[in-house]
Amino acid sequence: MSFRYGKTLASAISVASFLAERWSDRSRANSAEVAAARRISQPLAARLLVHLSQAGIVTGTTGPGGGYALAKAPSEIQLSEIAAHFQDSAGMEDRCAYGPGYCGTGNPCPLHYTLVRLNQSFTEFLEETTLEVFRDAPHLSDQVA
Repeated sequence: MSFRYGKTLASAISVASFLAERWSDRSRANSAEVAAARRISQPLAARLLVHLSQAGIVTGTTGPGGGYALAKAPSEIQLSEIAAHFQDSAGMEDRCAYGPGYCGTGNPCPLHYTLVRLNQSFTEFLEETTLEVFRDAPHLSDQVA
């Protein structure tokens, strides 16, 4: 078992959280704005926005006044919906602190049940938390110098 919150997922949630902050005024943001506000590279922000758009989490428009916005209200977008497109969960249940193939072939390793609980808690966190939590949070974008 392994805790499943990688850098790409963290960045994707960061990008989506920026759009959640802007939900009230329905303004759109381009990848350069998102990148500057979230302190990530513009190519990464652009790539994540395209993936989020393909997943139906954000919508994008081109031209004057274009950019990206959430496809639905922040309260309707669970972090698990974002995670489903950015985390590598293939084979997570087969990973073990003792090495591949140890757990499940006899007695589990000493960390097995603790890691199972952590993964369950993490999954519950992703399913229970929506982008709404970012609507009332202090806006990091306001703090960027």
